[in-house]
Amino acid sequence: MNFTPKFFLLIIILINISCEKKIHTVVFKNGTEESEVLVPPSGCYKTRFTATGNLNCELDLELYMDNKKTTFVDHLRLIGEYSNKQIYYSDWYGNIMQLGVRQDSCISSTFEIKVEFIDL
Repeated sequence: MNFTPKFFLLIIILINISCEKKIHTVVFKNGTEESEVLVPPSGCYKTRFTATGNLNCELDLELYMDNKKTTFVDHLRLIGEYSNKQIYYSDWYGNIMQLGVRQDSCISSTFEIKVEFIDL
């Protein structure tokens, strides 16, 4: 038996279902309300948010999935200084995502959130 064709077919299948990790950097400035729409790459089933910046008061972060507001990040209480700190980690199944903050948020200069789509 020649297993070479089956072996190559298996490799092609695994390549097509593997996650192409992608990082989106969302920078909120004073007055910025929403991020661009974030589309996860195929095969990535987890997401992780890391934050960098300084908040003078509590920031209400909003997470939209398929253009509908969710409650997934309502438990986050973001206040103080962040330096590449993980603030959220969850399963994510290919839905488009968008982050938002209120226009009167307490961002003094900039607040950066890196959104990673991963397969861990």
